[in-house]
Amino acid sequence: PEHDVFYPDYTGEVDGRDFRHLNLVVDPDDPKDLDRIISLYDGEIRFTDRNVAALLGILSRAGRLDDTLVVFTSDHGEEFSEHGQLGHKNSLFEEVLRVPLIMRWPGGIPAGTRVPEMTSIIDIAPTILDYLGEWEEGDYWGRSLRPLLEGGRLERRWTPIELTSRFVNLDARGAHDGRAKILNVGPGDGMLLID
Repeated sequence: PEHDVFYPDYTGEVDGRDFRHLNLVVDPDDPKDLDRIISLYDGEIRFTDRNVAALLGILSRAGRLDDTLVVFTSDHGEEFSEHGQLGHKNSLFEEVLRVPLIMRWPGGIPAGTRVPEMTSIIDIAPTILDYLGEWEEGDYWGRSLRPLLEGGRLERRWTPIELTSRFVNLDARGAHDGRAKILNVGPGDGMLLID
């Protein structure tokens, strides 16, 4: 509750307790409901920021912050009605697929490094193992991002994407190469190329 500060005068039905049924609670004709959902999400970001700061503070006070590889990411993004859906179990649009990957390791990863190429969560473990000196090509499906983090390049490749949702009876799989997606959204539906 202490992080729910971004829309204090909201009086609608969205209380933030059960996001599985947002499409049933939200009035699509009332922009205040969508604003409320976004305000709750912003509160979650504030909660996460505070807890990440606390963890970094613990590492700093212990004298371990600068020799610790810190990795911050997410398993999915959220849709806020960009395509008529709310949440993250309804589609494979970019709002759901693109997530942050923040890595901090002074002396290991140059500060301020930004990687424009598309990467995948399947690359996180190989990257960590590479920095630990334990990575061998072919051990994992993913690949180490270390060359990108150190100013090099990696060959563009297709990476897997999928969504299995019992809530909307959806089983979608495909691949993404940073410029286009290929999706198979169910038996007999064939493939769909989305630029």
